Amino acid sequence: MFKSNAIVKVLIPNVVNSGYDYRLTDDADIGTFVQCTVMNRPYIGVVYGFGDSGLPPEKIKNVTKVLKSGLSIQDLQWVQKMSEWTLMSPGAVLRLILNVPDI
Repeated sequence: MFKSNAIVKVLIPNVVNSGYDYRLTDDADIGTFVQCTVMNRPYIGVVYGFGDSGLPPEKIKNVTKVLKSGLSIQDLQWVQKMSEWTLMSPGAVLRLILNVPDI
C-alpha cells in the first residue's frame, strides 16, 4: 500500500511509455486506477510500482484523483509478460486491454 504523497510509477494506456512518476493524493495499492494528465491530456492510468525517474520532488505532478477500482496483480503481470513477448511497451499493451472511455 502506498500512502498519500508517495511518488509512484503510473502506467498510462498509450504507445510510448513504460510509466511516469506521479505523487499520490490519497492512499493506493499497485493496480489502482488513477486520473492524471500527460501533456495537458487527461488519462486513466494504473499504479504500477515505485517511482524511479530520479526527478526532483518539486517537478513531479500530483494525480488528479485516486479511483476505488483497479487491476489485479495477475493482470499487471500479464501486461508485463505480453510486453516482453511482443516487444511492445507496457503502455501499449495496457491500451489493448482497457476500453478507456468506458472506465
